[in-house]
Amino acid sequence: MARQSVFLVTPIGSSDSPERKNSDRLLEWVIEPVCNELDLKVERADKLSSPGRITNQIAEKVVNSELVIADLTGLNPNVMYEVGVRHGKHMSIVQLATHGTKLPFDILDIRTVFYKLDLDNVNNAKSELAKLAKEALEGKSIPFSTGIDKTSNVDIEQENSVNSVLNIMADTLSIIQRDVREGRQENRQYVELLYKHILEIQDTKNTEVGLGFLSQIVGQGIQNPSGLREFAQVMQEFGNQEESQSQLEE
Repeated sequence: MARQSVFLVTPIGSSDSPERKNSDRLLEWVIEPVCNELDLKVERADKLSSPGRITNQIAEKVVNSELVIADLTGLNPNVMYEVGVRHGKHMSIVQLATHGTKLPFDILDIRTVFYKLDLDNVNNAKSELAKLAKEALEGKSIPFSTGIDKTSNVDIEQENSVNSVLNIMADTLSIIQRDVREGRQENRQYVELLYKHILEIQDTKNTEVGLGFLSQIVGQGIQNPSGLREFAQVMQEFGNQEESQSQLEE
């Protein structure tokens, strides 16, 4: 039976850099002994032997390894990105950092092993790492595993409906602006249709979709300012008509 894989995400640096020396010591003194004890196969980016692009190999390891151990020392951007990918997929990860590291707010409440690489503290770091690694592999400490990735069928249906409406609106906007440029009178029927869909978007109270639609209007308007102005005037006129009709009905 193949051993479970562990990928070490860590700042590596050049061969003689302080980052490399720290990473080498952490790997040799703490991580490898723990992984050997747990019968885990550990790899680090600079020790990958497979041919091909190293970035692709790292991405594959970050996503597919049974466990990722991340050294957050120095808050290296590449490390933080790879940690974010792992968190986003709600997969097992154990965080380490040198003693005194100030973690960002987003991961402040995730259990982290703060280590010192000296004789008095290495054994303590190994013990903590072994405990967290076991829990992670057993699925007991998956970051952000509750709530964030659970979407109800109602939410999914609403999102699909909103996306469908937005697509219709985008198509309608394209037709309106074409007709405004060409001076066609029938553009009013498209304005009416678009206005209807805007009201549907408002009913969903989906701000993100609304902003997406506005950005499309702005983008089209930059290309055709005069058309957009005429479109806005017709839109306002139709809105006023709708408001007057609503008041009469009341």
